[in-house]
Amino acid sequence: KQWYQRRVRGKSGALFYSSFDSKLLFKSVKGDEFSFLRSILEDYYSYMMKSPSSLLTLFLGLYTIQMGASPPIHFVVMDNVFPNERYVPLSERYDLKGSTLGRSATTKEKALPGVILKDIDMKNRPPLQLGSMSGYFFDQVQKDTEFLECHNIMDYSLLVGISKDGTNSLQSHMPPPLRSKSLFRLHEGGTPSPTGEIYFFGIIDILQQYNLRKKLEHSLKSMAVECPEELSCVDPSRYSCRFNRFLKAVVV
Repeated sequence: KQWYQRRVRGKSGALFYSSFDSKLLFKSVKGDEFSFLRSILEDYYSYMMKSPSSLLTLFLGLYTIQMGASPPIHFVVMDNVFPNERYVPLSERYDLKGSTLGRSATTKEKALPGVILKDIDMKNRPPLQLGSMSGYFFDQVQKDTEFLECHNIMDYSLLVGISKDGTNSLQSHMPPPLRSKSLFRLHEGGTPSPTGEIYFFGIIDILQQYNLRKKLEHSLKSMAVECPEELSCVDPSRYSCRFNRFLKAVVV
């Protein structure tokens, strides 16, 4: 049986495939990301086992394929933040870094189906309403970003999916979410809002270290902008603080 149904190339050049039920994603990773994940795997596993409601990417496998003399291809298997839209259609999608410098979708991008909007776009809409779940959400984001900061990780995003229409008639056939014990996956795999919307959250792209290349990128870009503190590329401590502060401004 063919396992993967679609192939997409992300802006980073990574290849993505999804399983037929959309529960799993297969993503190619660079050699340094592969090595880095292996180096923190024990800490990551321990943290995820103690944090069933963590919003961090759930890695389920880490593999390398090499054919003959060709370069090795590294890839990870992970859970999908978004639901199968056959059952739960999404009306909005966001990639949030906590930075506002250049962080908006273009007019051309906004006209495309399934567009991923960004931080400024989120600020221009009404806040996400979590009601009594907001405290749990902010607490979990704080714990997750502390873990990332401790491992010198930055440039991650909160991926947000919003369903305004709820589930359709195929709901009874929807497969259960992988993280059935997560506080944020209890309602059709997402978090219900008092407004009637369903939110889907996940912190993604968590394999980027603040290494020499990123430090040089920060130094060079700082000389070209008026507000270097708004650059996406900043050290893990500032990144974490700004990330948490931004989310508290767009989630209530």
